[in-house]
Amino acid sequence: MLEATLYDYLLGTKISEVTIANLDDSVKQSFINKSSIELWKGPITVSKVLESTRTYPHGIAIPSASSCESASVDDASLATMKPTGTEVWRVQAIDSNHPVTYSLFDGSVNVPISGATSDPYIPQSPIYLTPTLYLSIANGSGSTATVNLAYHKVSL
Repeated sequence: MLEATLYDYLLGTKISEVTIANLDDSVKQSFINKSSIELWKGPITVSKVLESTRTYPHGIAIPSASSCESASVDDASLATMKPTGTEVWRVQAIDSNHPVTYSLFDGSVNVPISGATSDPYIPQSPIYLTPTLYLSIANGSGSTATVNLAYHKVSL
């Protein structure tokens, strides 16, 4: 009996839309045996393509892809800053013209970023933002706040 291949799982999917979860799903039911070797060739090949095209060697920032984002947050409101697609951002600095509260947010739970009270806030350890864990900004300053975020893309 032939096992489905990665290409059967991902037929019609653009490489820019492939995730590590897709690769995991395609092999997680396989067994460690000789017949699985052909199945594993697909995920190994595609994972190498993803590594080669979405990241810079040794995990450093992608030189041509660092940027800044800006958000306007009304008083008594929340805003988010979130990478798109499969991007991963490493936060370098966050600045606001009014006092705001920064948290990491997964769409349902906020976890305050400890020490994120100075302006500008320069993280002492890396803060990574992904499409599933991103920055939430709460404004209770009494005025509309403009928040600026500087980041390096470390994965596309």
